[in-house]
Amino acid sequence: MYTTIRSIRFGQVMMIFLLSTGLMNHVTVIPFLLSSAGKSSWVSVLVAAGLVSIWVPLIPYIMWNTNMEPLFTWIQIRFGRIVSLLLLVPAMIFVFFFGTVTLLDTIAWIKTMLLPNTPVWFLTFWLMLACLWAAVSGSNVIARASVFLLPFVVILGFFVSTANIPNKNYSHLLPILEDGYSPVVQGLIYISGGLLEIVLLLFLQPLLTKTPKTSKLIFLVWLLCGLTIGPLIGAIAEFGIVEASKQRFPAFEEWRLLEIGKYIDHVDFLSVYQWLAGAFIRIALALLILKNVIPHRSVKRSNGTALGFAFLMFVMACLPYNDKSFYEFLAQWYFPATVWFTLLFSSILFGLIVMSKKRGVNSG
Repeated sequence: MYTTIRSIRFGQVMMIFLLSTGLMNHVTVIPFLLSSAGKSSWVSVLVAAGLVSIWVPLIPYIMWNTNMEPLFTWIQIRFGRIVSLLLLVPAMIFVFFFGTVTLLDTIAWIKTMLLPNTPVWFLTFWLMLACLWAAVSGSNVIARASVFLLPFVVILGFFVSTANIPNKNYSHLLPILEDGYSPVVQGLIYISGGLLEIVLLLFLQPLLTKTPKTSKLIFLVWLLCGLTIGPLIGAIAEFGIVEASKQRFPAFEEWRLLEIGKYIDHVDFLSVYQWLAGAFIRIALALLILKNVIPHRSVKRSNGTALGFAFLMFVMACLPYNDKSFYEFLAQWYFPATVWFTLLFSSILFGLIVMSKKRGVNSG
């Protein structure tokens, strides 16, 4: 069995998650927050970040007690193949949809806003080819690409935010909690689904140079919180809650609203870089995890696994579907399932660690 090289530093991890989970929270989650929590949606983000911060210490605890080994190999050695498979299968399904949802959302956005007459298979093929290349090339390529891509994404984010200040009316945010706490609670399921994605660190632990500190992970959670609140408040302030909640891609609409002076507008093409940078890293990360989470005896077999999952994603993107059904799937199934899977998975791992320690004590 070939071994992986511990080559990813935590600074690179932060950049990977700011692009991958940042895309989810910055783009995909916002329409659901606006439609469910309204003008109180930004409060949902703050509450969710606080709750996830309480859960976060469980991640380094699990990593430390599994010795940063491949997670399912650690489980198989101590609890058997059946227990390992019972956790591996749902984990792979979760990671597969982690990448596939982004692919479908990206292709839907490109078809709706930019290239309505271009075949879906053509767009999907080239995006998946790039993501597959990155995943096959290894974690170093994804990490270094994130280091290169993220600064420009951040610069463009600050640019659209500040340049749109004349179009913002922050009175649209008031009064706070106009409809009570119920909308805030309704919005928690969507933003929590995004913030809890840092559970993926458990699948990346054989590639990390060392166990990340709890304080750094909490800092990452609040950075992701900021990436959500910025465009969320911007959408409400610029369009009003009624209009913003009707938009499928509010973050993109903020770009379309932007004008520089009297003669420069239609700069929304710059958002293409932001979106595709995040989608590229996110889908490549999913393929990287899927190829590494299953123990393989050679690099060739590992890359074959990545190719197989990439092909499945390609097929799913090419299947006929309508955006309304996809939206309902995300609202009713994907986000709730993400929250429940993450909490149950981490709780089961905690229980297995406790059992493993008791066995060690008894055997001693």
